[in-house]
Amino acid sequence: RDLPKAVIVMSTGTGYSTDPNHFGSITESIFASKPERTVLLSPDFGGKSWNVRRILLAHDGTPTCHAATGPAAELAQRAGAEVIALHVAARGEQRPGEPGSIPAPLYVDQPQHEWPAWAEEFMNRVVAAGAPSSSVHFKFAVTGGQPGSEVAQVARDRHVDLVVMAWHGHWDHESCATRVVIRTSGCPVMLVYSAD
Repeated sequence: RDLPKAVIVMSTGTGYSTDPNHFGSITESIFASKPERTVLLSPDFGGKSWNVRRILLAHDGTPTCHAATGPAAELAQRAGAEVIALHVAARGEQRPGEPGSIPAPLYVDQPQHEWPAWAEEFMNRVVAAGAPSSSVHFKFAVTGGQPGSEVAQVARDRHVDLVVMAWHGHWDHESCATRVVIRTSGCPVMLVYSAD
């Protein structure tokens, strides 16, 4: 079936690699133009068959990340897949300053306090930004730690077929969460461009 918007699908190894901290030169060149939607596959993915049944939506609680919610819901609806909305709560990390953000509660180790109300509000916003909950099955998960490695770990642990995340148009350093997820999640990653 046709998707409502174009999607680039490519390997992270397209072109030659200038150093181990960068993707292939053609991949890096394509991303310099900040494409709206791109699915990146690791060269290891090769010719494996691919059925999308479980999508992991990485979301940090900011309105900027809502850009990825609609595409995740669209794909889930078309494929009959479920969406797991994941929020990584990092202890000691600066809370998002973007207006309209819903930062994780301060009591990370005491979930009975603020977490139930926060989780409900978070999911209400995610569902409102993407699709009616009746047409797409959404689940919610929270984990703690470094965002990139935690998203990748959840993707592997839950046998996710696709990670969808907003991309702000840069991945300047090796430890950038986006690069970490692409390299270590074990599945294709869809990046949805969202300006800072």
